[in-house]
Amino acid sequence: TDLSLLHDIGGKRVVPGIRLGHVDGDDQRRTATPAEAFCAGATWLVLGRAVLQSEDPVAVLNSIVADIAQAEMSRS
Repeated sequence: TDLSLLHDIGGKRVVPGIRLGHVDGDDQRRTATPAEAFCAGATWLVLGRAVLQSEDPVAVLNSIVADIAQAEMSRS
């Protein structure tokens, strides 16, 4: 991934195009789930539509936090 190229540089790695699953006709060329982005080295996620267009933004955020926590545990 592009993030792996930046790993040795350090600093913040902001990742847009975060999706919770496949979206037909997506306007982003490269997308990733929150867990995929985290595992690839993201330090900040741009969530936007994934949260704002959901019926229950709090539940979506809680799910994202749980997915990232699970990905972090599997990396250890």
